[in-house]
Amino acid sequence: MKTNISIRHIEYALALKKHGTFSAAAKACHVSQPALSEAIQKFESDLGSVIFDRSKNPIEITDVGEVLLKQCEQVMLECQNLFEMADTWNDQVRGVLKLGLIPTLAPSLIPLFLKSFRKRFPDVKIEITEVGTEQLLKKLDEGDIDAAILSTPSTAPGHLLEKPLFYEAFLVYAGKSNDLLNSETVAFPDLQDQNLILMDDTHCVRDQILSICERKKEPSTKTTVHGGIQTLLTVVDEENGFTLVPELLSSVVKKNQLRAIKSSNFYRKISLLYRKSHPKKRIVDLLIKEIVGNLPEHIPTKLTQKIQVVDPNKNRF
Repeated sequence: MKTNISIRHIEYALALKKHGTFSAAAKACHVSQPALSEAIQKFESDLGSVIFDRSKNPIEITDVGEVLLKQCEQVMLECQNLFEMADTWNDQVRGVLKLGLIPTLAPSLIPLFLKSFRKRFPDVKIEITEVGTEQLLKKLDEGDIDAAILSTPSTAPGHLLEKPLFYEAFLVYAGKSNDLLNSETVAFPDLQDQNLILMDDTHCVRDQILSICERKKEPSTKTTVHGGIQTLLTVVDEENGFTLVPELLSSVVKKNQLRAIKSSNFYRKISLLYRKSHPKKRIVDLLIKEIVGNLPEHIPTKLTQKIQVVDPNKNRF
């Protein structure tokens, strides 16, 4: 039995599969291109199989290569599990956690947990990515991130594990001269003739707002913002229109331009998703505990009869 296969060679082969070229894979692995190419050739020689067809441009994975690389992914997961088991036994919390968040959540949620989590677990490095729902799910499926925090449907996708975190209400944000600000609360009928400003359809909150406001999917008078939450609020101010913002964002926007919606029980569900084969469960569980423990007291963490979950576009999941 051959035992001279290197984990590093497996890492290089998986990088080439992911990035498609030797130069991109070498850059991702922080090695020279000749060194990566030589290592992969040795790996193929040790296995007695050609994994990559270099005669094609771009290079292609052979049939046997598809099978072997799938097993390589399992080997890497088990290696990570090995370290996780050792750390658990030794009561150590360390490693890198690649975390993704949607843009309507990141500015308000990150300040609640990041500083305190780093203080409690200084040996854990957190790498944060902020992108829209579809990109976040793609990165999660491809292993570019370890976990994603986003707004999920009432029923989570079956190929992922879901840990519900909390339920978040919606508030009206209106331009300074908008008559919606004349009252302490806003009724739903008051929203019908107002200029609704929306983020583009890469953000799941767009679908939720349209549903809450009972607007058609393509209202003819709408303005669409291709950008982040701050750009959205700037456009609302400029056009003296309105939008709906998740409740936690009230901590980072102009409070005098926010109003509660009268008799509203619409909430979005915020969950953490990760792959079933994920090896960093212990760190993820500690992160969940830190997030929930630092939420404002009025934010519900359990589903009740008073909460009506507004689903994002389920086609994304």
